[in-house]
Amino acid sequence: MNITTKELLKKDIEKCIAIAPFENELAWEVESLLLRIFEYGDYSFRSALRGEYAQSLNCVYFLAKYNENIIGAAGCLYSRINPAIAIVGPVCVLPEYRSKGIGTGLLESIIEHLKQNNCMAAYLAVNHNNPAVSMYSKIGFMQYQGIVRRLLLREKKVFDKTYFSNTKNAHVREAVWGDFPGFQALITEPGGMYSVINSKHIFSSRYVEPARFLSLFPELMKENKKSGGLLNVLAAGTQETIVGFANIKKLPSKANEHICELEYFVHDNYIENTKELVSTTIHAFMNPSIKKIYSYCVGGDIIKRNIIESIGGCLNCILPENIFINGSYEDTLIYEIIGNK
Repeated sequence: MNITTKELLKKDIEKCIAIAPFENELAWEVESLLLRIFEYGDYSFRSALRGEYAQSLNCVYFLAKYNENIIGAAGCLYSRINPAIAIVGPVCVLPEYRSKGIGTGLLESIIEHLKQNNCMAAYLAVNHNNPAVSMYSKIGFMQYQGIVRRLLLREKKVFDKTYFSNTKNAHVREAVWGDFPGFQALITEPGGMYSVINSKHIFSSRYVEPARFLSLFPELMKENKKSGGLLNVLAAGTQETIVGFANIKKLPSKANEHICELEYFVHDNYIENTKELVSTTIHAFMNPSIKKIYSYCVGGDIIKRNIIESIGGCLNCILPENIFINGSYEDTLIYEIIGNK
C-alpha cells in the first residue's frame, strides 16, 4: 500500500502510550510489528511487553495507529529504583509509512517521557550504515562508543559528576532486571580494565569499540537462570548506580560442572571496591561440588592481575599473543582459584 503524506494528513495518526504489563492482545500486536522489522530481539520482546521484568524495570512504548492499526512503535526501558539511565529502542515504522515523521514523533515522545521521569541519559545501539542514524542524530543522539549512541539530558559535567562520581558508599548485591540500563551504561564506559567479559570477546571501549550492546545483560541473566550461575553488581549510593559487576558460572559440559569461570568489570572510580565484589561473589557461589574457578585476563591488564592475585589466584597458563587489542597482540592469562581454599 502506498500512502502519501497528503493522504496521511487527511486523518490524524493516533499516538498513545502503553506501559508494561500489556494486555495479551496488545502485546501480541506490538511484538508482531517489531518482528516484522527485526529478525530477533536483543531481549525478549514478549517478556518485556507482558511485564515479566516489571517489578524492577519500566518498559514503556509509544505507539502510532492509523485506521486502528499499529503502524509504528518506539520503546524505552529504565529502572524503577534509579531512572537516571534509559535504553531506547527498538524504534520502528512499517515501510510504507516511513519518511513521514512518524518515527521522529514517537522518539520525541519517548525523550519527553524520560525527561519527566528524571532520566539523565539515554542510550541506544545502531549500525553506522543504518538509515535510522539520521533520525537519531536529528533528535540529538551522538555517537558515543562504536555502535552505541547517547543522548545526555543534563549537561555533561553534571552527568559525569552525578552519575559515576565516587560516593564512597558502594555495596554488592545480586543483579535484578532493573539493573539492565545501568549495566549497559557501565560497559560502554572506557574503563581501565581491558576485558569486560573475555569469553564473549567484550572489551573495554577504551581499547575496542563495542560492536554489540543490548544483548549482554539478558544473556547473562538467562544463562545464569538456566545453568545456576550468579551475576552480582556493585551498586553505589542511595540511587543504586551500577558501577561494577562480577559473573560466575559453571562450564556447560556435565563432565566439567565442578569448574567455574569468573569475570568482572568495575568503573575506574571504584577500583578499590573490586576485591570486595569478587570475593563476595565467589563466597556466595561456593559449594562443595566446585573444585576450581578460572579467571581470564589480558596480559597487559595490571588492574585485573593485581585483583585476582590478591584473592589467591595463581597463574595456570599463558596463551601467547592470543588477542589483538589496543593495536597489538596480547597474551591471555588464565588464573586458577582452588575452590576449597
